[in-house]
Amino acid sequence: MTDKKPFDPRSLSYLDKNLRTLVDEQYELCLFRCAEKNQPGISVCKDNCFRRIIVPFKYHSHAARDQEENLYRKCLADKFPNVKAEDFMECTQNLYHDRVQILSQYMFNVSEQILSELH
Repeated sequence: MTDKKPFDPRSLSYLDKNLRTLVDEQYELCLFRCAEKNQPGISVCKDNCFRRIIVPFKYHSHAARDQEENLYRKCLADKFPNVKAEDFMECTQNLYHDRVQILSQYMFNVSEQILSELH
């Protein structure tokens, strides 16, 4: 038996949670700005907040997770036809690198947007 263990994706849950919190704060700020304007077209403003903030967040989150699946399959395909039990665990080790990179960059962009909206 091998002493290798598969990578635990729960170790990255802090990244998902913090990014979600940041996006929620940005969305709440946008909604506050809509209410602050006190114009008749508030529903259009709220819809724009959703399209500008929530939709890109969902897209980037999905893209990051989709990339993980593609990399895992590619890693196993590279080991084919002699796939061993250790290969399944080994293929999980570098799997989350791209997800961390995509979400970290998105978190940076959201932070910049919030700061620019506040100033």
